[in-house]
Amino acid sequence: MRETPISDPVKMRLLTNPVRYAIWITTIKLAPLTVQQIGAQICRDPGSLYRHINKLEKAGLIKPHSDIRTKGRKAIAYTTDPNPYLVYDPDNHETVEAIIRVCENAARQAAQESRQAFESGRCRVRSSTRDTFLKADGFWANEEELRLINKKIDELRELLLKRTTPEGRRPIRLTFIMRPAPL
Repeated sequence: MRETPISDPVKMRLLTNPVRYAIWITTIKLAPLTVQQIGAQICRDPGSLYRHINKLEKAGLIKPHSDIRTKGRKAIAYTTDPNPYLVYDPDNHETVEAIIRVCENAARQAAQESRQAFESGRCRVRSSTRDTFLKADGFWANEEELRLINKKIDELRELLLKRTTPEGRRPIRLTFIMRPAPL
């Protein structure tokens, strides 16, 4: 699987804005998307997204993919490079601060989406067909175990990234936050 590392602190700082982060994550997951489609996904007025999209595009975090016709008008669909990820450099204070803020945005977005899911009444938390599972586990891992964990996460991502929408299926969001735990 091809990956795209992002190590530039300037690009990372752009993602500390919650709206730009939401645009970027949505585009990673569902691209190609027009501004209208992005707005619908993140519950924002598309008109308010253009300046954020321009900044993300200038930084190379998203890019125009194709022109499509919607309602008789031409619209640009946006995408990202394959599998982008942020590179952590503990010796670079700027990247450390930016990654902390991006993680805060990820946690905030996961919390908002969880709230919407629970308030909708559509979550099932019991039985073999549960679609909601909340648990925080802590564990010790050596390098080999950590490699195996990352391999399993990549396998799960591959399975979930199949962009099909068969009949009778609902969208499910899976959020992983794996980090060193304080002792």
